[in-house]
Amino acid sequence: QKRAFTSALRNGMGSYLDSLGSSQPISSNDVFTSPSPPMTDNFKTSQRWRKKTKQLATLGPASSSFEMIEKLFLAGADVFRLNFSHGEHAQKKELLDIIRQVEEKYDHPIAVLGDLQGPKLRVGQFANPDGEMLMQGQTFRFDLDPTPGNNQR
Repeated sequence: QKRAFTSALRNGMGSYLDSLGSSQPISSNDVFTSPSPPMTDNFKTSQRWRKKTKQLATLGPASSSFEMIEKLFLAGADVFRLNFSHGEHAQKKELLDIIRQVEEKYDHPIAVLGDLQGPKLRVGQFANPDGEMLMQGQTFRFDLDPTPGNNQR
């Protein structure tokens, strides 16, 4: 389409704007549209790489093989989430290696989100700014009382 438009300009047909000032009627052959992006088999120039949103896939036991991670990637996953609350760190390293293999195969960066486990117990303020010392075997109570704590609670 772009070539036809350029060819029309070279052959003296002018442009749509030029035809507005002329007394000649516009025929259906004079309709010019903007060129569409060229079709290509290149994986990286597909519409997928130009999207503004990202799709996240959480990896688990059912999605830990190279084939499954590759399928998820080809289906549109841009970010892979590794949940460090479950499984061993060695297993997460294997998943990361597989993700990097898929990344290398398709020559496209893949993001990895490491979901880290937060603290299990959260403590409030203590009356003593230096903290409290507990003795071995001593009972200590966790509660929701907003009053600053001591060596008992």
